[in-house]
Amino acid sequence: MVKRMNDGGASTNKTTTTTNKSKSKSKSTTKKDSPSETNNKSSGGGGWNPSSFVGGASAGLVASATLQPFEVIKTRMQVPGGQGGANNIFSTASRVVRTQGVLALWSGVSASCIRTTAGAGLYFFVLDKMQKEVKQWQKKKYANGEKKQSEFENSVQTFMVGAVSRASIATLLNPISVVKTRLEYGGGPEYKRSVGRMLVDITKKEGAKGLFSGIVPTILRDAPFSGLNLLVFMKAREFTASLAEKQGREVSSYDTLLCGAFAGGFATFLTQPPDVLRTRLQIQRNLDRNIKPMVTFSSILAEKGLRGLYVGAVPRIARRTFQQAITWSLFEFVSKQLGGTGSENWKK
Repeated sequence: MVKRMNDGGASTNKTTTTTNKSKSKSKSTTKKDSPSETNNKSSGGGGWNPSSFVGGASAGLVASATLQPFEVIKTRMQVPGGQGGANNIFSTASRVVRTQGVLALWSGVSASCIRTTAGAGLYFFVLDKMQKEVKQWQKKKYANGEKKQSEFENSVQTFMVGAVSRASIATLLNPISVVKTRLEYGGGPEYKRSVGRMLVDITKKEGAKGLFSGIVPTILRDAPFSGLNLLVFMKAREFTASLAEKQGREVSSYDTLLCGAFAGGFATFLTQPPDVLRTRLQIQRNLDRNIKPMVTFSSILAEKGLRGLYVGAVPRIARRTFQQAITWSLFEFVSKQLGGTGSENWKK
């Protein structure tokens, strides 16, 4: 009798265990990934999610096409004796329109759109990949919870990710940047050809040195700019997110717009001197193939002193402020529409 009861209990236990296992298995098989987990899998090491590239490229195209006049005015102001250059943004714009027509303010827009569309797309794609790799590395390094990464280390890491991402893209696209600058300058007939024709002409006349003229100041400008831009944007987003939480609301597109504008304006002001040097080198290389960066730098200081390093700062800061506001807003929107998460997964 006792034996039968024991056998019955054992049978019941086995049945209960089997049922629990089947329930557990059922739960594990029906568990769905969260949107962020799904995105991590699709855009992480296993596959390619185009959301970051398309988001960046579309943002770059819109910003470049609409804000090109600021770039033309800045370039004309930075080159002495330039086509329509003057001492301030309004005088320069007025002189360009009066002597060459309104459309002259969009000189070089084709090269600008090619460079910015490809550059922004590749930049956000590389940035997205690097940010996620860094995040995975952090999880492994600090998995035991004994030590956490300091705020300073986080900031340096964010800056370096932005700087390295941009430096690699800037180097790759420098030939288009040279063409863009020369088209914006608007000299003789040689400055009014198609992008492809100008690339061929520069290669024939100046070789690789011509295509990569101004590469050093370009990297010295773009790498710090992108590092600062990313760092300030992420910090501003953290601040607005905490503010929105206190107010009981979600982070809005308007918040993103303001964060992008502030980050872009701040980073542009600090990186203005290399931009002046880059413009001079890319224009003057066509006139003097032996031009040296230090010689050009010395001539800028001799002409106008330290003020010379900030010539064209107003139109450049205006353009970059609007550009980054548009870029970050569109990147976040387009990326999320395509199943990505924008910059959400970049948080440390």
